[in-house]
Amino acid sequence: MTGNNRMISKSNILHVIIPGLATYQHSYSLAYSSCLEKMLKTAVRTAIAEDYYGLIYSLFQNGSDSKIPAASVAALRQSVQSVTSDDFYLCADPVYMQADRDQLLMFDSQELEISESEAKAIVESLNSHFMEDGLEFSVIESSRWLVKANSLKEVATSPLYRVVNRPLLDVMPQGSHGAKWKAIINEIQMLLHNHEVNDVRQEKGMKTINGIWFWGEAMSLQAKDDVTSSDGESVQSSALVQLYSDDLWLCRLAKGYRVPVRQTSEIDKGVFKSPLNRLQGDSLYIDSQLSNEYGRLTIVQFKEWLIASEKKLWLPIRRKLFEGIFNQVNLYPGDGYCYKIKHQSLLRRMAHFSVTYIHWIRQKLGRKN
Repeated sequence: MTGNNRMISKSNILHVIIPGLATYQHSYSLAYSSCLEKMLKTAVRTAIAEDYYGLIYSLFQNGSDSKIPAASVAALRQSVQSVTSDDFYLCADPVYMQADRDQLLMFDSQELEISESEAKAIVESLNSHFMEDGLEFSVIESSRWLVKANSLKEVATSPLYRVVNRPLLDVMPQGSHGAKWKAIINEIQMLLHNHEVNDVRQEKGMKTINGIWFWGEAMSLQAKDDVTSSDGESVQSSALVQLYSDDLWLCRLAKGYRVPVRQTSEIDKGVFKSPLNRLQGDSLYIDSQLSNEYGRLTIVQFKEWLIASEKKLWLPIRRKLFEGIFNQVNLYPGDGYCYKIKHQSLLRRMAHFSVTYIHWIRQKLGRKN
């Protein structure tokens, strides 16, 4: 079957991740592009539990793993060259801990507005202090840090996004090395209490960076060699059949799962007409231009992004959704929700619009006659 009535795969979803989109839209009180606004009117909104790294990994894994090795994914982001298969990582995110009656609550780094210089200064102190313990801290971005801990692998942690604003006593590190990690957390609190970075922050009336939360433990993810079947076709080891991204670390992650990679600009060049479309599986598009790693955009720069995205992103996506090349588009704008836009819902909206428009034209013509 061809056209809009052709057979559509049961699993043929385009996942679109644009971290920071909702934040900018709310901050500058600007409307989304016309095309995106129209698609969102048909969307079903559902809450998601994962953070940025967890979401990406769960999509590669088709949500099959309950334990998301976020630190491994972050390690690829931190260094695409020096990661080895024996390395063990944890996310070491800076947080603000606050005593509340008989419990300890935690607030994540997004509320702290940590500068790059502050992050580097604290990480330098951590590396100096824990050198004998074999811990190696590094900065992924100002609000997201990483630690390599090859001698303390036997630990089970709780993801940061599941413990923020919740009591911490029941979610502290477990396992044979759990007690050591609890001691490290306490030691870090004492180290940061009188740190010069926090002295300056207190003088400015800002929340201090008074703790580190370790989570997402895993061995490093390694890019595997390409594998081909007996007939020479590429073998997929992921639910995804295509990644659109310009980030080197994401391309390396895709290679590890043998997922083909294209640049984000190629989403507007008819690449969906390739035989790839006939494969059963999902595609993933990630635009990280609005994320924290690139610095804050001015309102003018964000307006320019909105204008460019209308032509280069949303119109091609809507066209392919309308044609049935995708049966659904899932948008993740970074506000904790997924907006599901279905092929059939878009068709119904367009059909309703067409009927309304024809009725309006007939009324106009009738008045003239």
